[in-house]
Amino acid sequence: MTVARSRARGAALAALVAVEEGAHLDRALRKSDFLAGKDARERSLARRIARGTLQMRGRIDWILERVLERGNPEDLDIRTRNLLRIGLYQILYLSSVPSRAAVHETVRAAREAGGEPASRLVNAVLRGVLREGVPEGAPSLEEDPAGHLSVALSCPRWLAARWVSRLGVPATASRLEAANRTPPLSLRVVRDGDLDRVAREIEKEGRKTRRSRISPSVLLLPDGGDPTVLRSFREGRVLVQDEGAALVGSLAGPLPRGARVLDCCAAPGGKGLPIAASAPGGLLVAVDCSLWRMGRLRENLARLRLDNVRTAVADALNLPLREGTRFDAVLVDVPCTGLGTLARRADLRWRVREEDIARLAALALRLLRAVADAVEPGGLLLYSTCTTEPEENEETVARFLREDGRFRMEPPEVQVPDGALAPDGTVRVLPEIHGCEGAFAARLRRVRDGCARSVSH
Repeated sequence: MTVARSRARGAALAALVAVEEGAHLDRALRKSDFLAGKDARERSLARRIARGTLQMRGRIDWILERVLERGNPEDLDIRTRNLLRIGLYQILYLSSVPSRAAVHETVRAAREAGGEPASRLVNAVLRGVLREGVPEGAPSLEEDPAGHLSVALSCPRWLAARWVSRLGVPATASRLEAANRTPPLSLRVVRDGDLDRVAREIEKEGRKTRRSRISPSVLLLPDGGDPTVLRSFREGRVLVQDEGAALVGSLAGPLPRGARVLDCCAAPGGKGLPIAASAPGGLLVAVDCSLWRMGRLRENLARLRLDNVRTAVADALNLPLREGTRFDAVLVDVPCTGLGTLARRADLRWRVREEDIARLAALALRLLRAVADAVEPGGLLLYSTCTTEPEENEETVARFLREDGRFRMEPPEVQVPDGALAPDGTVRVLPEIHGCEGAFAARLRRVRDGCARSVSH
């Protein structure tokens, strides 16, 4: 057991180093050399340590700056820095492992990864924190609310300042607390009427389930765990998808029988494939510019055994469609900052930069302009994101509608949670209010043919 625990910390270290060198956490953890061959408990512990350390990195680094003799963790080599973060995360937040055992195993992992000098430093720092306690003196909430929240709840200062300015201190604190929770495993049942049967099967497999209050097509597994061991997953009846994302995906419906649907930015297929599964006789054309992400969509497509989906690797800004090709519905789930998904994507808060918001909002508007002609007159254009930022959401949609007079906002035809329908007709769910990922959608109906009323670039 001791060696296994040490290996789990070694796997977590490898993932954290990969993230700091530019990898995404999910991709780093999926790499076979990190976790292959390890048992379920070891994989679970490695994932929990890697994910939790990234979530709380802001506060952990603030503590390290005060207990390191040289002052700045960035001055250390990348492995030692992340070993210290792993050790502090366990001491401060991982109640299931006794602190002294966590220190012992982290020092062992440091010896294996960095030799005696690294293990001596890790041992000295972590035992010093155990002996003397966590340093005090964080920024005052009254005098520096953004500084206080960025340390206490672990996020970049620019993001805390942005949310404090727009939302105020209490709502910002609530949003960050939601970002630091451990979300349940969320499974979208892809075929209508199958939810009760899937729930019974999962419960027979020894896992607890509960229905989502946000999306009627979603089952939640509060204890998490590996979805790939479930029969319903192997048989292609569920997709791993947050309930907020599932809700906005459902806003495309109901569609007429035999509908032709274009799913731009489609991979990995969470929004488009359930439409295809619920629309026999129809056709879904799934397009994405990322070869790696399209590979994941094709994995999901094969598992779900859908024969009414066609795929293409292509850029939605320049769709390879014949002149005059139109669809009954076009989904455009645009690239965005993803700032509504911090609870599930622990590395994201350290990856996104403030300037990305304006850059991605401009890209989203370009995508709307590029795909608008592919919507059949009378058809639907569904715009969606997984961010909470107005520039990428309401402001982008409002600008598109001002420019293109062929489209008007249309309210959803499915029930949405209380507080999710905005006065302008858009739908948004927020982590601190609805308890799921933040997500946004707008249903835009093409009400007439012809050219755009005006376009300003």
